[in-house]
Amino acid sequence: MKPIKTATFNKTKFGVDFDHLNGLCVPDNCQPSIHLPCGLKNTKLCLETMLHEGIHACDKNDKLTETEVEKMARDLARFLWRAGWRLK
Repeated sequence: MKPIKTATFNKTKFGVDFDHLNGLCVPDNCQPSIHLPCGLKNTKLCLETMLHEGIHACDKNDKLTETEVEKMARDLARFLWRAGWRLK
């Protein structure tokens, strides 16, 4: 996976960290951040986790429930995976 240090969602710049967490988005502090599990390989779970945390980052007003975010990430991951998305 290409190392990325920042990502912009909904006009907000997030730091991106790969660490021991299972996936976490911290949008509401002075340093917004997304934490992704280190060791994620070219898997559908990797794609789904990245989409899941990205959706949280886009949801500025926290309108989506965790169930809605999970469903959106799962559906988008399935769609992209079937279309042939893979990490190089």
